[in-house]
Amino acid sequence: MTREVVAQALTCCRQYTPDWLIFRKFLKACSFLALWMTMGLFLKSPCGICAQNDCVMSAGAKGVKSVTLELGGKSPIIIFEDSNMKNAIKATLMANFLSQGQVCSSGTRVFVQHSIAKKFLELLVDATKKLKIGDPFAEDTTVGATIHEAHAEKVLSYITAAKDEGTTILCGGERVLMPGKLAGGWYLSPAVVVNCMDNMKVVREEVFGSLACVLEFETEEEAIKRANNTDFGLAGAVFTKFPLILLYMY
Repeated sequence: MTREVVAQALTCCRQYTPDWLIFRKFLKACSFLALWMTMGLFLKSPCGICAQNDCVMSAGAKGVKSVTLELGGKSPIIIFEDSNMKNAIKATLMANFLSQGQVCSSGTRVFVQHSIAKKFLELLVDATKKLKIGDPFAEDTTVGATIHEAHAEKVLSYITAAKDEGTTILCGGERVLMPGKLAGGWYLSPAVVVNCMDNMKVVREEVFGSLACVLEFETEEEAIKRANNTDFGLAGAVFTKFPLILLYMY
C-alpha cells in the first residue's frame, strides 16, 4: 500500500465541490473527476470550465500552492486544400468522436478550405455513419455511451440549439436505444454540423460530446483569425503538405 489514495468525485459543478476538498492541506492534486491525495504535497491540478478553475486558483493562492489548470477547449482543426484527405478525415473522426467527444482537447471546430469542402464532407459523413455504436468492451466498437443521462441531455440540447440557429445536421445527433445489457445507456450518434457561423452557441461553447462543427474558409489569414477567435486555448492542428504554410501559421 502507498500513501496515495484515488477517490472519485462524481460532480463537476462548483456548488457541489466542498471547501474542505479544495483547502485540504494534504491535497496533491485536485480534479473534478478524481482526487489524488498525498500527505505533505501541495499541488492542485483541476480539470473543468473556467469559472470552476477560478475558485481553485484563488484557493491555491491562499495556501501558496502550485496550481496547474486545464480549462477545457474549443480547439480548431485547419484543413487546407493540398492536405492528405484520408489523413484529415481520420484525424477529424478521432479529434471529435474519441471517447464520445468527452475530451478537453477535442478539435470540434473543423475549418475546411472552401475548394475541398464538398468532397471532405461527403467522406466525413460516410465515415461517421460507419462508426459502430455498442459495447465499449467489444473490439469492433468505436462509439460507447455518454457518461450519464444529464450530460447526454446537455449534448442533445446543443444539437437543438444548433438547429434553432440555422445549422444543418448532416448525420447523427440522436439518442440510440441499445438492446440487451446495453439498454438504458445513453448512446448518442456522432453528429456532423454544417452551415455554422463563428458566433453560434454550438461553435463558441464547449459541448464535450460527439458533435463536430465544420466551417469553411478561403485564405490562410482568414483561417488564423477565426481559429483564434475563441475564449479557449488548449490545442490545435493544421493539415497541409506545404511547409511554408506551417511556418506562416506557426
